[in-house]
Amino acid sequence: MRNILLIEPNYKNKFPPIGLMKLATYYRRQGDNVVFYKGNLNDFVVRQITNDCLKKLMELDNSIDWNFKTEPIFQYIKTRKSDYFDKIEIEKSNFQPLIKQWLEHFKNYYHKGVYKTEPKWDKVLITTLFTFYWKITIETIEFAKNLVKSPSDIMVGGVMATILADEIEKETGIKPHRGVLNKLGQLDKGNTDIIDELPLDYSILYEIDYKYPDSNAYYSYSTRGCIRKCPFCAVPTLEPKYFDYLPLKQRLTETTEKYGEQRNLLLMDNNVLASKRLSKIIEDIKSCGFAKNAVYYEPNHYEIAIKNLKDGTNNNAYTRKLYFLIAELENKTLDLIAKQKIYKIRETHNLLFLETTTKENLLKTYSLLSEYFAKLHSKSPKQRYVDFNQGIDARLFTEENVKLLSQIIRPLRIAFDDMTTYPQYDNAIRLSAKAGIKHFSNYLLYNFKDKPIELYQRL
Repeated sequence: MRNILLIEPNYKNKFPPIGLMKLATYYRRQGDNVVFYKGNLNDFVVRQITNDCLKKLMELDNSIDWNFKTEPIFQYIKTRKSDYFDKIEIEKSNFQPLIKQWLEHFKNYYHKGVYKTEPKWDKVLITTLFTFYWKITIETIEFAKNLVKSPSDIMVGGVMATILADEIEKETGIKPHRGVLNKLGQLDKGNTDIIDELPLDYSILYEIDYKYPDSNAYYSYSTRGCIRKCPFCAVPTLEPKYFDYLPLKQRLTETTEKYGEQRNLLLMDNNVLASKRLSKIIEDIKSCGFAKNAVYYEPNHYEIAIKNLKDGTNNNAYTRKLYFLIAELENKTLDLIAKQKIYKIRETHNLLFLETTTKENLLKTYSLLSEYFAKLHSKSPKQRYVDFNQGIDARLFTEENVKLLSQIIRPLRIAFDDMTTYPQYDNAIRLSAKAGIKHFSNYLLYNFKDKPIELYQRL
């Protein structure tokens, strides 16, 4: 079993890292230990060291539940401040000298950088996004060198890694992977999985504190690449070959079975109208529950999380997920008596703090809490959306394909990149309105070769 660390640099972004979610599926299928992280990497290291420290303290003296002291131990290792050391209250242990010695050991392990000489990760995979995140991405790659057993086992991929591969290699010495992982055996010889076609592992999103604004959606592609070679666009570099059809249903079905129904469908196609199989794509989308005016019923997230915890699917993620769901349940419950009962259950089973919440106690409380979740479970329908987020090519609009799009799409995003395409853009809007599409979003390229007046004309 390998230790695999997936990292997204700590920049702000709207959508979860789809590539890393596929990689999580890939490595879990092989029985590897997979961890996802997005945040302050120094804190990540201290948190890992804190976990090792807690294990050691429990070995020395299990008469004390040291998990209750997780936060002061974390802060002491991180800051070396005596105030935090005092809050650990080692005087309550009969093994006080040994406890103190080990706390000093783990504090020095971090501050003297010993962890850099004893890395635990067999592979570190880093995603990249926009080129204007250059500085934080390079810092992330450099930090990763301290975490992995061999720098040759750092893999950098994604948008920026593909566009600026040579520059990243020059800066860090790490040669990025360009493009999409869409061939057999790209990461492990003999493996028959095509990573780009794997379902997404949504569980990794519960491992981190960061909340993606658009997380309640299926993310996928129905096509890959683009028939255009626009000089300002990165797609010909990222996805040089056009694939006019990728089946959706199996991937969405697998996601639903494991992680529950998602509300919206967000497709990252770069030019879906170029496909000669558009009618097949629309039928796939409709068969997945996304016909026009389709509605969504929120699944019982507690039941899904409990099931995955029982199955051992990412214990860390679902322990965190359930802790927050139960805390939220207590806050949402309006009945005072029920609120008191839920609090008592949490208190009795050490579920008041994330640090003391365990898989075993979460499962023990299922029979006590499930009825409360069932009562609060929303059964009201919500409108569903299908979003071709990268936009639709105005030059390819016809009455026939707009009629197909009108069966599923909301909103319709159209690119209006320069004034020479105004007739096609105008035609696309008019055809769409005629077909009953009412929600539009427009992408405008500017500062490429256009003059300022042309931008304002398009606006």
